[in-house]
Amino acid sequence: MPEIHIEGLVKEFGEQRALDDVGFSVRESELFTLLGPSGCGKSTTLLSLAGFHTPERGTIAVGDDTFFDASRRVDVAPERRNLGIVFQSYAVWPHMTVFANLAFPLKVRKLKRKAIASRVRDTLELVEMADYADRYPHQLSGGQQQRVALARALVYSPSVMLLDEPFSNLDAKLRERARMWVKDLQKTLGLTTVFVTHDQDEALSMSDRIAVMNARAERDRRRPPRGGRTDALGRRRQRDEHLGRGRGERRLSRRPLRVQAERRVDTLARTDAATRGRRAHQGAYPRGSMRGRRLTTRTG
Repeated sequence: MPEIHIEGLVKEFGEQRALDDVGFSVRESELFTLLGPSGCGKSTTLLSLAGFHTPERGTIAVGDDTFFDASRRVDVAPERRNLGIVFQSYAVWPHMTVFANLAFPLKVRKLKRKAIASRVRDTLELVEMADYADRYPHQLSGGQQQRVALARALVYSPSVMLLDEPFSNLDAKLRERARMWVKDLQKTLGLTTVFVTHDQDEALSMSDRIAVMNARAERDRRRPPRGGRTDALGRRRQRDEHLGRGRGERRLSRRPLRVQAERRVDTLARTDAATRGRRAHQGAYPRGSMRGRRLTTRTG
């Protein structure tokens, strides 16, 4: 599966600059998370990668293919990027059966009927939904609809998977099971995956690496109390819970990776999901929960 490289991405909505000089890389077959509060630009970054937003400046490349380059006026259409995406609302078509939902993107690609039936059947078995092929979305639970949305994104063999807060509509117990299931599936398929969330538990339990996106103006107004700091979402935490201060860590430059005019990526770190299992602590980042090197990929 290919690597992803994003450089100097700028996106504006009218006078509001949503992204300002975004740049990061995602390694082959890893699950890379953009973590941050609402409005920090993480979904805008994901949708720009998918081709649903057209940035004003920057480049987006997946493997050897350049999907977007403002200076060269390159902008590949979303349907030609071969990226799978699962939206927060799932966006499962209510007038189609489960089978028809999965068959539609294959029909658009003009596959033959036998090939479509075979691929849909194999994909439904992969997500454990083969027995529900003839049901409509309103006859499914939230977790089952989520699996249909994921299966539809997988059925045409995408090169990269994009997940835009896919667990936010599930209850707590189902959400925990779903994220373990998705993580196992991602590892089994070896899919390069970009995952967007505001939930630290999800990020720590699923990710190989995390980019923390935060509102700089809001953070700089709230000076942490003596003996304490704030976490990725601006909440207070104790000094001994500082992100990236686990055993064996090396201090590198604290210069920020700029993500927006008023926002930035504070830290890019490897989580313990790849080395010590996928169980995460509740609340703020615990001491030693980040392992490996603390990284800063780009400075403003």
